[in-house]
Amino acid sequence: KEKVREDQRGIVGSDSRTKICLHESCYPYSTIGEFDSRTEKGGCTGTVISPTAVLTAAHCHYFNGQWTDLDRFAPGRYRKYRRVSGKGKIKNPYGIWIAQTRTIFNGWITAQNLRNDFAIITFSPTLYNGGDEDEEGDEEDDEEYYEGNLNIGDLVGYMGISATTNDSYDLQFATVTGYSYDKPDGEMWTSGYCHGGFKKAYDDVITYHDCDGVKGHDGAALLDLEYNLVYGINVADVPVGPEYPDQSFTNIGVIIHESNIGLINIAAGLQVNIH
Repeated sequence: KEKVREDQRGIVGSDSRTKICLHESCYPYSTIGEFDSRTEKGGCTGTVISPTAVLTAAHCHYFNGQWTDLDRFAPGRYRKYRRVSGKGKIKNPYGIWIAQTRTIFNGWITAQNLRNDFAIITFSPTLYNGGDEDEEGDEEDDEEYYEGNLNIGDLVGYMGISATTNDSYDLQFATVTGYSYDKPDGEMWTSGYCHGGFKKAYDDVITYHDCDGVKGHDGAALLDLEYNLVYGINVADVPVGPEYPDQSFTNIGVIIHESNIGLINIAAGLQVNIH
């Protein structure tokens, strides 16, 4: 059997991904962004879920007992191509935001348990970085940067979140949209409808799914783009057995569940109703 390329792990069967062709970043895609380090663009995907917070995967921020350097977030990032030359460059229409706090569940820190592979990253206008450089080091002088005191979610919008179960009817309409490592930097790609859907797994907050998404889509939301609702996040790909001859890997998501939505709401600064 042909060996799956490292950057193609997470493609289930044939590749059904399509590029989100953004000429400008508008809602709901403005809520999806890419995490950077201080020295490199790109690493993981995240989604704005409140006026101040982004939901992503814990392993993007805390791995092997150490905090990672992915502490910058560019919402609505896309790649703009010149009509004549065809050359492209990364556009950050809402600039770069520097993390204020990073909240990780204890179950991930102590045991790296996938059911706890959630991170809630908060941002403050005081840590907004409006300046940006393109790949050639030239200042981006054709972008309008935010200058004010709005929170990230008030600027770009934010998605709702909803508790679900790992094979629910609602979950079957979710997609995985983010920044693929095997595509040009800054391009946003979506799985579209996930043939095969979302299935029960070994834990009540884990779902196996057939949404195509490679490295870089880690932390991307399980997102219903019709109702703008997040049901969970994409976290990993795992080998499957010989009973699946058309694929070598399947994907794992962690769902927002009645057992964790309260903690996510608190960390994201969302109102929690107490009955």
